[in-house]
Parts: sequence; structure tokens; C-alpha cells
Amino acid sequence: MKRNRLLIIDDDPLICKTLEHIAQKAGFEVMSADSAFSFFSQLELFDPSLIIVDLLMPELSGTELMLRMAEMHSKARIIITSGQDQSAIDAAVTLAKQNGLSVIGTLKKPFSAANLKYLLTLHLSHFDKTINSAQWEDAPHNSEWTPSLEEIIRVIEDDEITLNFQPKLSGSDGALLGFEALARWNVPGRGHITPSLFVPLAERNHLYSIMTKNIARKGIDWLGKLNQQTTAKSGQESAPYGLAFNITMNALYDHDMPEQFLELCNEYGVAPRLITLEISEPDAIKNLEEFISALERFNSLGFRLSLDDFGTGHMAIREIVRSPFDEVKIDKKFVAICDKSPEAKAIVRCCIDIAKNLNLKIVVEGIETQDIRDFVETEGCFAIQGYLISKPLQAEQVPKWIHDYTSA
Repeated sequence: MKRNRLLIIDDDPLICKTLEHIAQKAGFEVMSADSAFSFFSQLELFDPSLIIVDLLMPELSGTELMLRMAEMHSKARIIITSGQDQSAIDAAVTLAKQNGLSVIGTLKKPFSAANLKYLLTLHLSHFDKTINSAQWEDAPHNSEWTPSLEEIIRVIEDDEITLNFQPKLSGSDGALLGFEALARWNVPGRGHITPSLFVPLAERNHLYSIMTKNIARKGIDWLGKLNQQTTAKSGQESAPYGLAFNITMNALYDHDMPEQFLELCNEYGVAPRLITLEISEPDAIKNLEEFISALERFNSLGFRLSLDDFGTGHMAIREIVRSPFDEVKIDKKFVAICDKSPEAKAIVRCCIDIAKNLNLKIVVEGIETQDIRDFVETEGCFAIQGYLISKPLQAEQVPKWIHDYTSA
């Protein structure tokens, strides 16, 4: 039994073709059947590891098909699909499980491609014996707990990732420029989990593009509403706030991502120039032309680009010069100690000088003391952020923070 063999039974040819297309793109070998006779023939000959069963079939219902599979002691795992109401689907799931079958999920028609991809990924994970062990050897751990792939899929499917927002101020006059969106996952009994824990797992299982779009939707929607409220309260057209997102290299290389961001901006009335995409300085660039091309897809649509963690030394100056970055963001591990460490201060000053010479704006995060703020402002930074200014805020806390800050 191969882990990526899928058998579909559905009497609607269009649905079969759709399921086949999505599964094949996910790396599956796929066979389809539109009758019970064809299904059981292929079940024996094709030996699938996964089966998608439609409950409403003209000869034998999907439930009857599954009961026969149970009599045959089939080890294939099952996804149930149907246009019936959820109670009927749940009843079929219960009956299948009571008869010893493994049901990994359901698809209520009309279903989304994303939901099917979740379930296909979930199925494959059960055949990857190292999915929750070896792949985490180099990932950060949260004491004794790390999320499972199943939990990440559920979190994405239920859209449970929330956003906090950290203010960014002008380095010249302290005016509020905007915010950085910071993804958080609230786990009962464990509090807010940071991206360093859940992003690596999402990345390695090709789920981060979906997660990125969900996060972008929430953030851009929030920014559009915030700017509308600000304009309404001031009674005049005020300078809109911006919003920065962190995206990974995998999301950067997703060819559909720039257009998806643009669609969200159009949907929520936010100009692309207000959105900054922060890309962590990569350890190595295997193909500089491909990297630049990925950046330019965003740049050509009007989005701003920021090189995050600047100062780690991974990118050569010639690579930075050729890339269409608008700004650099100095690595906070140097900033946070530059009031105590002459070496760290020298590194920060060097990074600022390099950025100035490259005509790049400079953003400094990790501002935790007044001495650090005074230092970086004197050096001529474009924007600053850090705990001295504000910790990350929940969405509902932002209006009061803006009021208190601008009224002070």
C-alpha cells in the first residue's frame, strides 16, 4: 500500500475531475470510480491508502460502501464528502468508526480546495514516521510541548491564529507611522504561542502560504478599518498608518502570493504602499536572480520590502544592492544590548552607516531603554519600535493606545 494512492468514488464527473486535479498537484496517484462495481474492482487492484467516498451514490450509498469495506477489513483511510446536512455526515462518520474504519475528515459540498489540501496533508503525515520527531530536531521547543501537524492543520482550518500589533514611531519626531503585525496562537493552558514554535511545522508541510494569506487578511482588514476610524475622528484626511508583516522565504517564492496580497488590499481599501513585507536575512541565496525576481513581484505591485535581521551578515552587500529593498531592519539582539556592550553598539552603528550609504531607510527594533532610543535617533534612523514604546497590543487595545500617545 503506497501512502499517496487515492481512490475517489463519486457519480459527478466534474467533482471527480476537480478532486483528481487537486490531489495530483499534491503528489497523489489517483483513480476514480462512478459505480460500486468499478469501485470494488479498483479497491482490490489499485490498493489505495486513502479513499474519498460520496455518501449519495445511485446504487449503493456511501454508507453501504463503507460497511462493505469494513467487512473486507480495508486498511485504507477515508474522507467522507456529501452535500447533505452536517448531522447526516456526522452520523456516517460515527457508523464508519464503529465498524473499525479510519475516517480522517469530511468535506461538505461545495468544498474548498484548501480544506481538501489540509486533509491530504494530514493523511500523508501518518505515513511519515518522523513527522513529529526528526523534523523538530532543529526547531525551537516550548518546554515539554510542541504542536502536532494535526493541531496546525486544525488551527489553520479554524482560522485560530490571531494578531497583536506593535507600534512603529518615526525616528525623527516620534510620530506614529504604523504597526507591525505579530502572529499569535492562543493555546488553552499554555497561553500565547509565538511563530517560532508553529511556523517551522507549517513551513515544512507546505501550509505556510495558506497561513500567510489568513494572517494577511486579518491584518489588512484591521488596518483598513483603523485608518477609516482615524479619518472619521479627525474630521479630515489624515496620513494613513502602515502595517508590516513577516513572511518567510517559502511564502516569498509563492508566485500567487503578491496577487493575493493585492486582492486583499483592494478588498479592504488599503493602498499597497502602506504594506511592508519583512523578509528575514536568508542564511544563503542559492539563486540570486530567482530571489530578486520574487522580491520584484511584490515591488512591482507597490508593496514595500524590508530586509529583516540586518546585521547577521548572511547576505553580501552586492546581493543587497541588487535587491529592491526599501529599508533594512537591524537585528534586535544587537540593539537590545547596545547600551551595555560597546561591541554591540559598534555593530549597530556600522549597520546604520551601511544602510545610509545604500540609500535604504533604517528601522530599529528592540528599543528597551531611553539610552538606546537616544542613540539610534541620534544616528538618524527612520523608524523605531520596542518595549520602551509599547509591547505588542491586542487589536482592541490599539485605539486607546493611539489616543493616549497622541494626546500626551
